[in-house]
Amino acid sequence: MYAQVWKEGKDIQIVGKCRDCISVPKSSGFRALTQDLNIKITPRLWFPFEMQIMTYLCHDWDQKQHIVYENREEIPAHIQQVFIELSNDLYKADQTFESIRQLVQGFTKKKYLLLLESSPFQYSSTDYLYSQLLISNRYTTHFHAGSGGRDCLC
Repeated sequence: MYAQVWKEGKDIQIVGKCRDCISVPKSSGFRALTQDLNIKITPRLWFPFEMQIMTYLCHDWDQKQHIVYENREEIPAHIQQVFIELSNDLYKADQTFESIRQLVQGFTKKKYLLLLESSPFQYSSTDYLYSQLLISNRYTTHFHAGSGGRDCLC
């Protein structure tokens, strides 16, 4: 359904401001950039959803922690604390991976430029840009439809 609405160019409303739950995570440990949106389905019907942008590690943590979030009144505090600590550890791992990615990206760029200079074959700038996209793809977009809706990882 989402793809059809995007493809058809339906109206989209941004509701409120983007919330930065990465710099300041929620008390549960949740980390993402979130934005509430409405998509116009018909002239009088708007479909509300939340878009969450997070790293793959944050997304994986979110999927595993969701049952704790849904049952937080019944889950002992020490188990909830474990998930908060895991969130912090994964955030640190994400930062480490990003540092490594930037180093590799720099090395790859230098190697690519040397390859261009010494190779009898023609390489396009598109080949290089594509390789950089493969290296830098570290975010996923997660749509949460309405309240209590279904999730869609895109």
